[in-house]
Amino acid sequence: MLEMALVAPVVIVLIMVVLELGFAIHANINIAWAAREGARAGAVYLYQQDCSKRDNDDNREGGTGPCISHYTDNIRDTVGRSAGVLRGFDKVNHVTISYTPTSSTTWETRSGDLVNVEISYPYRFLTDMLTNQTLTLRARGTARIEP
Repeated sequence: MLEMALVAPVVIVLIMVVLELGFAIHANINIAWAAREGARAGAVYLYQQDCSKRDNDDNREGGTGPCISHYTDNIRDTVGRSAGVLRGFDKVNHVTISYTPTSSTTWETRSGDLVNVEISYPYRFLTDMLTNQTLTLRARGTARIEP
């Protein structure tokens, strides 16, 4: 009984550490997958044929203009569906969408430019009652915009 009383707390702590580490790694893999899926959704943007190229680009950049198809909302929804199992994940506040142009002559995104989806997720430990700290997990997905 004495040995059990001495060993049990150590074993329980080790089990909790392994569980916490496993869940944190799972969350990290999950946001990395969600970032890649969001970038892929952004890379396959289909222009609306009945709108001008400028209107389509305005929509692609900000989801506004006369040809609204909510391009950025589609990226955020894709990320949200991919990271849906994470508790407290907010597709608006935890996701940043940006573009890297391949041509320095214009600011507008075109085929060949890169769409970047960055996720910053505050992972809360399961043992919240012991600690109130979070671990910020970050992931980035990049894809080349298709023609």
